[in-house]
Amino acid sequence: MRGLGVLLVLCLAGGCDFLTTEPKGVLTTENFFKTADQAIDATNATYNMLREWQVHVFSWLGLTDIVSDDATKGSTPGDASFLGDLDNLTFDPGNLAFADPWAGYYKGVYRANVAIQHIPDVPMDATLKARLIGENKFLRAYYYFFLVRAFGGVPLVTQPLTPDQFIQPRATADEVYALIEQDLQDASAVLPTKLQYAAADVGRATKGAAQGMLAEVYLYRKDYAHALAYADSVIGQPGYGLFSDYTTLFTDAGENSTESGSSRAREVRTFSMPRCRACEAPRTSAGASTRRHPVSKPLTSRVIRASRRRSSTRGSCSRTGAAWWSTSIRAC
Repeated sequence: MRGLGVLLVLCLAGGCDFLTTEPKGVLTTENFFKTADQAIDATNATYNMLREWQVHVFSWLGLTDIVSDDATKGSTPGDASFLGDLDNLTFDPGNLAFADPWAGYYKGVYRANVAIQHIPDVPMDATLKARLIGENKFLRAYYYFFLVRAFGGVPLVTQPLTPDQFIQPRATADEVYALIEQDLQDASAVLPTKLQYAAADVGRATKGAAQGMLAEVYLYRKDYAHALAYADSVIGQPGYGLFSDYTTLFTDAGENSTESGSSRAREVRTFSMPRCRACEAPRTSAGASTRRHPVSKPLTSRVIRASRRRSSTRGSCSRTGAAWWSTSIRAC
């Protein structure tokens, strides 16, 4: 008992380091980023948000397809009624479809920020390190690209925040787009091409994916010259092309196929080209329309036919809607 008392006095006087132990089985940002495998795991965690309910399920479908004329909610009125409010345009600011993506996409931004901040300090192969940082910048750009189109200017967070920093000002849409463009340019500079990835890594962000998203970003910014240039750069890369069998394109057989990335670039290229005023077909480099038509053809007939095509796809899946959108603009 006397010995225990002496030990207690010594501990109070000088401290007892042996009483301070490292937590076992608990991973934190301080003890996690030590190896290349952990850097890969952190990057995979940023990808994992793409599969989350808040990112690409009901709410996302509500904000992208159901609020348009491309799809209806379906099912019974009581099933996911918040989507019915979007379909009927009776929603209010408290609708779950707005809160869910906001939270989900910012979780993706957070994971990318953590990885971008800590991977540079990991002792590992320099090429792999640059690639992983590029993948996280690509994903951060992807998350912000949705946020800025859905909400306009949003808080611009580029590093993990401490609790006293949680209240952030709203950045302008131009500032958000500037970060997206910079992240995609940085990613494009270091990411492998589609054909350079090992089989086990197929499906990760590529140079073509970064350039394809840049083309779409510039299209939204109405910078058609850059949109066309980046779209052409993707279309011209080895490994891209139209898939041979359209009926299996949206099945497992079409996953990561030659059309992964290139079809989006072709759409962007079509939208970026100067158009004939009579039929909106893209013009050739010589200025002629790519489609023969009577110049005096009334525009109303084109609009009516486009409306009929659009009505016929109502209720279809988002990919069918996207296919309609890419073809109807070129219909004459």
